[in-house]
Amino acid sequence: MKRQIVILFLLTTLFANCCKNPDPEITEQEPDVVLSGPYLGQALPGDTPVLFAPGVVSTGMYTRDITITPDGIEIYFCVAIGGFAYSTILYTKLMDGQWTTPEVVPNMENPDYMNFEPCISPDGQHFYFLSNRPDSADAEMGDQDIWAMDRTDGGWSEPYNLGLPINTDQAEFYPSVTSDGTMYFTRQEKNSPIHNIFRSKLVAGKYTEPEKLPDQVNCGTNRYNAFIAQDESRFHPGT
Repeated sequence: MKRQIVILFLLTTLFANCCKNPDPEITEQEPDVVLSGPYLGQALPGDTPVLFAPGVVSTGMYTRDITITPDGIEIYFCVAIGGFAYSTILYTKLMDGQWTTPEVVPNMENPDYMNFEPCISPDGQHFYFLSNRPDSADAEMGDQDIWAMDRTDGGWSEPYNLGLPINTDQAEFYPSVTSDGTMYFTRQEKNSPIHNIFRSKLVAGKYTEPEKLPDQVNCGTNRYNAFIAQDESRFHPGT
């Protein structure tokens, strides 16, 4: 419990001013002005890569794996500190025209467990993520599985393990979902350091047996963290 309080205090301190002092070259805002408006007050992206949300998402800590709700008013991203001693998902939300200070997503505060790699479904109703939390209250910490939460009137539901056939006794992680519910994800081979990309279609509310994608995708030693466009028109196989 003491460790949890210390880590949450550090995160709170580090992000206390994260919605202030954005990069003036990107936002053209004066110091100490709270971010407001769409896209965290930044110019929309062009052809040249720029640092995303400096001081808010890009803070100098180890931050990665961002997802945004379809309406553009909630942004979720990962942060890891202490060499993954604590890794979790933070969010910031546009409220009354201003972006809130990033804070830990509810049900992801426990530093004993990894919560990482968020993915919001294209309809905004489901939240998928990696976790190694126990499958039940009386279980021990598990392997890496894909978990989910559903949108409710009060926010996100309690997390639940997707179970078979998505999750096995191997590591499954980095979900990416299409508009029809098809899930792309990474799975580790049994008793092997090799990882491959799989996909599973959602049929009548249930996932089909995952299929390993062909060699055009799963080439080389490993493939991680695939990203699929919601209409499956584009696919990034990860590395």
